[in-house]
Amino acid sequence: MLLSDKLDRILAATGLAGDSPTAGDTGPDTAAPAADGPRPTDPASTAAYTAAYTEAILTAPDDSYDFDLETGKLIPAQSTEWSVGHDANEFLVPTGSDAAITPSGRPTPADCSTAIDRHPAPALDFSDLPPGRAFCLRSRSTHAIAIVRVISVTGNGPVKVSMDHYRSDS
Repeated sequence: MLLSDKLDRILAATGLAGDSPTAGDTGPDTAAPAADGPRPTDPASTAAYTAAYTEAILTAPDDSYDFDLETGKLIPAQSTEWSVGHDANEFLVPTGSDAAITPSGRPTPADCSTAIDRHPAPALDFSDLPPGRAFCLRSRSTHAIAIVRVISVTGNGPVKVSMDHYRSDS
């Protein structure tokens, strides 16, 4: 058996066939999807978003205020369903939402959706979110995306963020 035949069998067994031409190969190569990449049916790969607002800069003087993700305004704590609060140690993920901490401070809605699907964050600790870092939230019911960039955090004191909100078009 030729080495190329062995390689073709290994590639076929791992789902990576089509990447190496063989003597009998007359059709075009098609790239196999990455094992951890988005699939055509993933919401992250097909969703489109429309900005509701961008770069809303807000400061909560203490934990008696929340950031309203829907309107981009500062509100009394727990006065609306889709808002981000905080305590002395972390941001609080709204009920019915999923979160992810992104490696970039400027993620897109698609970056956020992918991060939430692949690496959801069970908590949003201040220690994981220094100034300049961002986290994303996605509503399970509307699939809307909020991007929250940390500007400054002071445990029991003021918390300053910049927020974007994108409505799902799908």
